[in-house]
Amino acid sequence: MLYQEVQNFLTWIQNPVGLAAHIDYALWRSDRDKINKLANVYHKFCNIFNIAH
Repeated sequence: MLYQEVQNFLTWIQNPVGLAAHIDYALWRSDRDKINKLANVYHKFCNIFNIAH
């Protein structure tokens, strides 16, 4: 079950109308809550994978 969830998430990230469209829509709507949540997720990924940001 977890494996499939991770695969679905990775597919969504790689899909040009997946994550990018979601971010674009949040920015277009100036949805502060979604933008804040996306920024937090980005920060966590950077910490997990030791990426400077």
